[in-house]
Amino acid sequence: MKPLRTVLLLLGAALLGVLLWRIGPADILGLVGRVGWYFIPAVALYTMHHAVRAVALRACVPRPDLLSYGDAFAIRLSGEAIQSLTFSGPVLAEPARAWMLTHRGLTLQEGFAAALTEYLISAFVTAAMSAAGLVYIVRAFDPPPVLAGASLLVAALL
Repeated sequence: MKPLRTVLLLLGAALLGVLLWRIGPADILGLVGRVGWYFIPAVALYTMHHAVRAVALRACVPRPDLLSYGDAFAIRLSGEAIQSLTFSGPVLAEPARAWMLTHRGLTLQEGFAAALTEYLISAFVTAAMSAAGLVYIVRAFDPPPVLAGASLLVAALL
């Protein structure tokens, strides 16, 4: 398994190198420059998002002694990479996470249960926060009545 991981790591690094070369460092630095210092909190929030989801994944494992936090974080990022590179969304990423969990001593059923439970909890929290944010925006910015009504209807459906 170790040679496969090394090959995949090298392929991923090569892909990143090709992307950076094709886009060009000047363009990348220009885009980061346009975002400015907001780039740092955005990266920090994104990292914290994955860090918290790794904690949630570990909490969903029926035998958490088999999965360290570092392994949970690596599995989260690996699944995210699969999701981003294949444009498959959770259809391929969640089964891949479940499969990766089997390499930490869980059965496939336990891996699927943990991966899907963590995903569904995340989806529920995302929907609840989206609804709360939508209600806040309607209350704080007083949009036209039709837009406010439609927004509150969407928030209620979430």
